[in-house]
Amino acid sequence: MHTDPTLRVLIVDDTLVLRELLALTLESDDRFSVAGWAADGAQAIRLVEQDQTDAIILDLQMPGMDGLTALPRLRQLCPDAVIAAHSFDGEALERAMALGADLSVAKGSGLEELLNAIAIGRETRRQLQSSEKNNAA
Repeated sequence: MHTDPTLRVLIVDDTLVLRELLALTLESDDRFSVAGWAADGAQAIRLVEQDQTDAIILDLQMPGMDGLTALPRLRQLCPDAVIAAHSFDGEALERAMALGADLSVAKGSGLEELLNAIAIGRETRRQLQSSEKNNAA
């Protein structure tokens, strides 16, 4: 995990325009930087195997390996990353939460809402990790 205060975010979505919009939005906010982007779950797994990330915006419906299939492996590879499931399908969002996503954000929600949720999710994870370390000591 990097010590840089910005959150490194991997964008996983099959829609190029949405990936570009998310990247521009992330880069315009000093809390975030783009760690990379992937068009399907298999590509996301390969990227995470090469370099850890702090957060993942994960589309759940994609051709090839979809987000629901990739999510357990991404969680295993990045246990400390905030994973934000992103979909129009409410049932898929519920399944993603059961599979280990930290957040479920409906597509069509504002991008600021998504970014704020990721930042809050990251802070919550840090507090939980700190609490667990203190309890173990």
